[in-house]
Amino acid sequence: MQLPLLRILQERQFERLGGTKTLSADVRVLAASNIDLEQCVKDGTFRDDLFYRLNILPVSLPALRERPEDIPLLISHFLTHTRSASGRVVEGIDPEVERAMCGYPWPGNIRALSNTLERMVTLSRSSTFSMIDLPVEILHWRDDEELVGLGGGVTHWEARSRFDRRFLTHALERHNDVISHVAEAIGMSRKNLYARLDNLRIDIKRYRK
Repeated sequence: MQLPLLRILQERQFERLGGTKTLSADVRVLAASNIDLEQCVKDGTFRDDLFYRLNILPVSLPALRERPEDIPLLISHFLTHTRSASGRVVEGIDPEVERAMCGYPWPGNIRALSNTLERMVTLSRSSTFSMIDLPVEILHWRDDEELVGLGGGVTHWEARSRFDRRFLTHALERHNDVISHVAEAIGMSRKNLYARLDNLRIDIKRYRK
C-alpha cells in the first residue's frame, strides 16, 4: 500500500479497487505510528520518499508515563464521559488515589487509563474513589519494579528523567509548592530547580494546597 499512498500524496490521484477511472483526491493526511519510521527507512522496510512526504510537520507525543501532569486532566475527562454513559454518580477521587495513578507507568497509555477508570466506576460501591477501588496492579506497583529490564529498552537519560520527575513532584507535594523550601530541602539552587521543572514539564501549580 505504500506506493498507492505515495501517489495520492504526490499526484492527488487514485483509482478505486477494480475501477479504471482516475479520480482526484483533495485531502489532508494525518499519519500516526508507534514505531520508529526513520529506522524502518534505514532497514529498507519503509519507503524513504513516502516517509518524507508524510514527515512535513512531525508531532511527537510522549508516552503517558512521561507526562504524568496530564493524568489528572485525563481522569477528570474520562470520569465525566463514563458518568454520562453509565449513569453512575462519581463525586470525586481521593488525592492518594490520584497520586498513585500519576505514579503508575501505564504500559497501555491513555487507553489503559480509560479502561481502568471505567472498571472502577463499574465496580466501586462508593461515590468517591478510595485506594480500595484501585486495581491490584496499580495498588501494588512500586518504582523498583519498573527498573527490572530497563537496560533493554530505556536509555539512562530516560530512566533518570523518570526518577527526577517522581522525586521532584513528591518534594513539591511535601512543601506545598514553595520553591524556596523545596530547593533548600533537596540541596538545589532555585534557578536550577526552576530549569529542571521546566525541562520535565512539571506544572508546579498542581501541588498547591
